[in-house]
Amino acid sequence: MPSASKRLFPWCLLPSIVATLALNAAQDGLDLLTPARPSVFPFPTNTSSSASNLTSLGAGPHIHCDDAEYGNPPVASCRDAVDQLPRDPYALIGPALSFGPRGPGAHWAVSLPARHISSDGKCIIDYTQTSYPSHVRPGNILAAGEITQKQCVETGPPPYGGQASNLGVKANFLVTVRSYRPPIIRCREAPPAQ
Repeated sequence: MPSASKRLFPWCLLPSIVATLALNAAQDGLDLLTPARPSVFPFPTNTSSSASNLTSLGAGPHIHCDDAEYGNPPVASCRDAVDQLPRDPYALIGPALSFGPRGPGAHWAVSLPARHISSDGKCIIDYTQTSYPSHVRPGNILAAGEITQKQCVETGPPPYGGQASNLGVKANFLVTVRSYRPPIIRCREAPPAQ
């Protein structure tokens, strides 16, 4: 019968092996992993980065902040909306997913448009595309939401909504962070039946 140390040997190394594989996963040019940061930023956060930091996404996302187009969402609401973005560690470093329009015969991994909304309903994050299909890593979507929230919403006052563009293999994917005011629906009592 094997000794206890021989039975435990593979399990003792497993966490470090998994971490090494995750942080040194083969890159297909879609993103950069920066494990020293507490949140996932798979591409440079400085859109005017040097050529050595460029990926196949160009200079990373183009961030456009505009209160007239995207409103003035509350900072806390947008932090909550960003927290709604998927954060599965396996998906974040996995392959790019295909995105395309909803409808009969749709064969995409994710159908668009898609939306994440804050708990209070005052800030939304929309995924859209300028053409299809789009192929984007989930980690890039998370990073685009975080970067847009930090650069546009948190740089106020006042906070501005914004959009990250130039995402995906074809640079045709958009992540928009904006304020949201649901429509007001008023119900009246039905007239008495006759």
